[in-house]
Amino acid sequence: MPMVFRSLALAATIASAAVAVPDARAADPDCHRVARGGQTARATVYFDTGKTTIAAHHRKELERVAYDAKYQIKVCLIGQADRQGNPEYNKRLALKRAQAVRALLIDYGVPAGVLVPVSVGEAYGAFGGDYKDGQERRVEVHFPRRYE
Repeated sequence: MPMVFRSLALAATIASAAVAVPDARAADPDCHRVARGGQTARATVYFDTGKTTIAAHHRKELERVAYDAKYQIKVCLIGQADRQGNPEYNKRLALKRAQAVRALLIDYGVPAGVLVPVSVGEAYGAFGGDYKDGQERRVEVHFPRRYE
């Protein structure tokens, strides 16, 4: 293959890798460890029932977090849902919430390749309280490995 074509192919491969969404169904050991471990999140975005819309006050918080997230090796976006309804629907909804936060962080300049959206559905989010208070409908932003 001529050098020009190899360079173009390599550039296309790099570009597609930079924007590819990691498979959220795959078990990311860092992100799942963080989700189970109860570490304090850098930011927590709460959602209305059945929604993926990010409120204005959360957008401001994510803009501040994006400044540090730009320099991380990995940023886990752990989507969670409350216990209302079908568990499979909740898992998909939690992923959509994590992807919404991912898209906003990309808009704020965070490299797409470091953002890992993960859906844990109801698995780690149950506080045992009333699901109507909204504390379980969230995306937590974690930096599992800090760039030093």
